[in-house]
Amino acid sequence: MAQGFVDGAAKTAGKVRDTAHVALGGKNGSGLEYRIVEVEGTQRVEVKAPEGFIVTGGGWNAPSMNETDSVKRNCPHPDGAGWTVHIDTHYPFTAYAVCVRDDG
Repeated sequence: MAQGFVDGAAKTAGKVRDTAHVALGGKNGSGLEYRIVEVEGTQRVEVKAPEGFIVTGGGWNAPSMNETDSVKRNCPHPDGAGWTVHIDTHYPFTAYAVCVRDDG
């Protein structure tokens, strides 16, 4: 089921520009090409998929958060072109996006 969802999303997503650092990539066991992209920042961080890829997942790592900080947003862009993380903090954090090759 997940493979069918990824295939469908890959065929309908538009092309985007690479605006972040590619941290890891390759092919999974079924041959699906992927990239894990990371961007560091504060408050609101946008991760864009590299050209020819779409975002299928994402998240964040904020090692300096405290109990008064809160996550306001952690979600994909509706068009599959990126992932947004908004954390109410003044400490830096890293946002991640898992991207797969767009075969569409």
